[in-house]
Amino acid sequence: MFSILFLVTFICQFIIINGDDRLLNEYAMISTHDAITGEINEKRDHIVARWTQTQHGTIIDQLNCGARALDFRPYLNSDNKIYGHHGPIVIYKLMSKIINEILLWTKKHSKELVILQFSHCVDARFNNNNYYSSDCEENVLSLLKDHNIHTITDCNELDTLTIEKALSYPNGNLIAIKDSCSFGYWDPSLTCYTKDYTCYDSWPNDTSSVAWERMTNFTTQAASFVPVNNGFLWGFGSNWQSSAESVVLGTLHNSSLLLDEERSNINAWAAEQIRSGNWKYINQIGIDNVCHNGADLFAAVKEYNDNYAKRRANRN
Repeated sequence: MFSILFLVTFICQFIIINGDDRLLNEYAMISTHDAITGEINEKRDHIVARWTQTQHGTIIDQLNCGARALDFRPYLNSDNKIYGHHGPIVIYKLMSKIINEILLWTKKHSKELVILQFSHCVDARFNNNNYYSSDCEENVLSLLKDHNIHTITDCNELDTLTIEKALSYPNGNLIAIKDSCSFGYWDPSLTCYTKDYTCYDSWPNDTSSVAWERMTNFTTQAASFVPVNNGFLWGFGSNWQSSAESVVLGTLHNSSLLLDEERSNINAWAAEQIRSGNWKYINQIGIDNVCHNGADLFAAVKEYNDNYAKRRANRN
């Protein structure tokens, strides 16, 4: 038994070194929630960023801080230029410029796979920015094609798409995936604030354990499911959600989405969950403020990926 297990482990490790046969949904990575908000320019975009901005730092900063999946939500303007948005808030940095910047980064980091995951594609013609627009999607697909970015819209492709194969495409470190080829677990009730607790100890006294118990239970359960049999990407949110009540209470605490993450240190906590083994299966971990403790979380994710052969051997 020992010799068989050793042989299986050795073979898997050999495959990882000489050609990674993992499917994309077997590879752990940090995903930045609403990545475009790191590009907010308050003067240009006429935005008060406190409860809109989920990332501190540009998309390139986010990659340098450990992000490898980017949650990007395109906005098709009336002049047919594509920007990004977070709900009704538009960030007026061209998607084409962002792609060019990412391509420059990936050329310098040739062994790093980056996924541009686009969703919530909306059109300036509609007042409700959560209204899906086929015109927006068509323009995004055309833009990606112009930049020679391999784009996955047929989800069946993911059933056989390994890391090695993804890296072999032209501009292979960057691939784009339509959000319909992925699913995620999240709980909108996991806010940093209610009238009964905060996610850090400020007020009321010593109530943060309530928020953390709920977050721990949710993420542990989300990471306990055996990965799906098909190639769909999947993930869960390790970040505090927002509601009308939590925004009001957070404002009274002179806080923000970024400060909620910093004060609670949830990204450092996520790294501990990985290293402790509490999160058994990981694909995409959705986080806010990746440039705060993102390096430690990235190191924990790398350790998880490096131990892939051992986990696969145990599953077999």
